[in-house]
Amino acid sequence: MSLKSVFLIIKLLPSASQTKTLSYLLSQTNKQTKKKETLITAFSYSGVTVQALSTVPVMFSYWAKPQDTLDLAQILNNDLAATVKKYPKRFVGLGTLPLQAPDLAVKEMHRCVKELGFPGVQIGSHVNEWDLNAPELYDVYAVSNHFFPSLGGILFLLAGGAFPYTVGRISHGFNVRPDLCAMDNKVDPKKYLGSFYTDSLVHDPGALRLLTSVIGEVSFNASRRG
Repeated sequence: MSLKSVFLIIKLLPSASQTKTLSYLLSQTNKQTKKKETLITAFSYSGVTVQALSTVPVMFSYWAKPQDTLDLAQILNNDLAATVKKYPKRFVGLGTLPLQAPDLAVKEMHRCVKELGFPGVQIGSHVNEWDLNAPELYDVYAVSNHFFPSLGGILFLLAGGAFPYTVGRISHGFNVRPDLCAMDNKVDPKKYLGSFYTDSLVHDPGALRLLTSVIGEVSFNASRRG
């Protein structure tokens, strides 16, 4: 059984004082959300074998200057890599990227995979005014596909958002009003079910049963927000 958790770091590195933006960003990490040793003790009690760790989404900082966000991402990713190195059998890391600057994001993804050994990265639901289908992000996706072709691609947090629960209505709109709902996509949205993974963060047995019945149990993964 594997779970996913998000966490903050508490230490400020000397380079953090070099820019006001970066200093502000790191000032938000003054409290540790979970102690790693406490998590591992809880794993043994609950039967969890491996947990995927990533930074808390508020730290994505896509709004900041690209270089500042890259500096922050590297601090976060380095700290995450150190945790994984200390507990290699219990944690894996998902990196953070400065997506508002795709060229910098590509470079940091290379570093995350080749130097830090991460099996994936975490991204937000949008990047400032860009939706995730923005052409500006295509180069990032191309590199991701190069590094992770065998992983099946994507895991959506929070039980897949609204999609698994409204896909019937979305599919109906696609079929009866293609002039409005099929402008950029010629594939019935239902056909995407089973092609992505979700976590289990629903806190309700009925919602969990619906989720697994809609997307299939092979696309389901247990999750825990730290």
